[in-house]
Amino acid sequence: MANAKNVHVVPRGEKWAVIREGNSRASSLHGTQNHAWQTGQGMARSDKGEAFLHGQNGQIRQRNTTLMVTILFHPETRNSGRSEQAI
Repeated sequence: MANAKNVHVVPRGEKWAVIREGNSRASSLHGTQNHAWQTGQGMARSDKGEAFLHGQNGQIRQRNTTLMVTILFHPETRNSGRSEQAI
């Protein structure tokens, strides 16, 4: 995951900010923690990184990792070949 970007959901005043690691500015601001978390998870999935949900105290409450797995099929099966998917 050399180019993976982790995403943090942090409180910012009365709102919740979604911030990619390495950026000083928020990618988006949301009125609820849940909406920000859903957005952050989607961004992390697209970036093949992790999403971190911070609480009001700044500590990490939850993390979500997106893994890419390679599935190899036996050559004698109908679906022989190679497939990659995010889990």
